Amino acid sequence: MRFLSSLLIILVISYVAAAASKKEVRRQKKCEKKKNTFAKKCGESYCPNKYEKKKCQRMLKRVLKVCKIEPPSKEECSPQPKPPVWPVDFKWSSAGPVAGYDCIRILESADPHTWHDNYFCWKKGTKNPGFKWSSAGPVKDMKCTQIKEPSDPHTWHDNFLCLPHDSPLHLQWSYAGQIANEDCIQWLESADPHTWHDNYLCSADPNPRPAVWPVDFKWSSAGPVAGYDCIRILESADPHTWHDNYFCWKKGTKNPGFKWSSAGPVKDMKCTQIKEPSDPHTWHDNFLCLPHDSPLHLQWSYAGQIANEDCIQWLESADPHTWHDNYLCSADPNPRPAVWPVDFKWSSAGPVAGYDCIRILESADPHTWHDNYFCWKKGTKNPGFKWSSAGPVKDMKCTQIKEPSDPHTWHDNFLCLPHDSPLHLQWSYAGPLQGKKCIRWLESADPNTWHDNYLCA
Repeated sequence: MRFLSSLLIILVISYVAAAASKKEVRRQKKCEKKKNTFAKKCGESYCPNKYEKKKCQRMLKRVLKVCKIEPPSKEECSPQPKPPVWPVDFKWSSAGPVAGYDCIRILESADPHTWHDNYFCWKKGTKNPGFKWSSAGPVKDMKCTQIKEPSDPHTWHDNFLCLPHDSPLHLQWSYAGQIANEDCIQWLESADPHTWHDNYLCSADPNPRPAVWPVDFKWSSAGPVAGYDCIRILESADPHTWHDNYFCWKKGTKNPGFKWSSAGPVKDMKCTQIKEPSDPHTWHDNFLCLPHDSPLHLQWSYAGQIANEDCIQWLESADPHTWHDNYLCSADPNPRPAVWPVDFKWSSAGPVAGYDCIRILESADPHTWHDNYFCWKKGTKNPGFKWSSAGPVKDMKCTQIKEPSDPHTWHDNFLCLPHDSPLHLQWSYAGPLQGKKCIRWLESADPNTWHDNYLCA
């Protein structure tokens, strides 16, 4: 009897444990499903301040509850300070710390010329760069820049300003004036007679912005352009002063990585052929090349500008072989988003000139729906529209385009966008929506009340 009781207790415990285990497995599956849905709709982070929509906030609460995750603290979700930008967020002071800045003291105790109150500072509210100052050699496990003045006898041979190895700043020191093509901050101690008037700490921008086409580029047939970095465009077989032609991009912007070849395309690069069929001086094998990951997509024309692209004229006026109509062209690799509603148009008579378009087709409707398009201005970012006449598109946010008065299957048509699109569209088949900006979708050949249909956002 005692044996049966023990066996029964073991069976009950096993059953309860198995049930608990199954329940936990179901909970984990439910958790993963909710986490995946949340990530797809709202993003990966659990910081509530990231979300603008109440729907995402509600979803976040469910995820945290089902997954048994503690809500993130305010400290975890508070935005991290941005790194200070060189040189605008830095200052030198020979008269104590600067108001509104955090500072590191620059001290050479062997120098009697008031070095006790010299500081190098960065703007408050920006990320601490992690500077360390040493007047006794470089700091171990840091990248250090020697701060020296050969004319100063007071042990300025072993002073170093150091940064963590992962710092984006790459500093250089000069005791003989500013360094060309870098941004420099003067370190002046006017009380020190040992030529401290020409000492500078310099750096190039560690994160330069990409050069913007075409405004940051220039062509020159008379040598490099002041304020620009340049690549030489040389066809040595052409006698018409091609030795001083350059293609340039603004200093301080990221080097696009151009390479010029007058002997065919460069291996492992994307190359644009620069040719002039009217020029007999071997202009058949010249190429301007870029890295494959460059956002620039160049096109060459020897017969005028290319429609709907921004073009830069390559003119060598001393060359008689029709170089007056040669252009290097590209669309903007970083286009701005299309602005609602000014950058959008509806057309019931084919694509609109100067716009990119998506076709709006209901093949079951006989009333000339074959030539209807919804368009956005060329040169703006493609919003990522997809049209479906057979229900919503999977993994996209879709707006139903319906007209109840139209019998031609207008119940299953949807205009869809990526989930991360900033556009939040609403459809109305009964006039524009109050408080929204609306674009009329009119098909005048369709008798089924298409005169009052609007897409709004």
